[in-house]
Amino acid sequence: MTRKLHPGDIIISTNLGGRGSDYKVDLHTAPKGLHVIVGFDTDEMRIMRQAQGRAGRAGQPGSHEKIFYETLAQHR
Repeated sequence: MTRKLHPGDIIISTNLGGRGSDYKVDLHTAPKGLHVIVGFDTDEMRIMRQAQGRAGRAGQPGSHEKIFYETLAQHR
């Protein structure tokens, strides 16, 4: 499926769902490029690099950040 994305659009995907996807950014309407938010934690750097690599591909501008929350039960 091909769909034109606009600034402010949000795509939600798992790390498996994002594999093989290529998101094109129109730099005239989104000059800062694609911003990727990683909402999970992992010890595997390969997975993090793949997620971070979605932003700023092929020399294009982009950014990423990692945001996730833990519950107190996870520390007991």
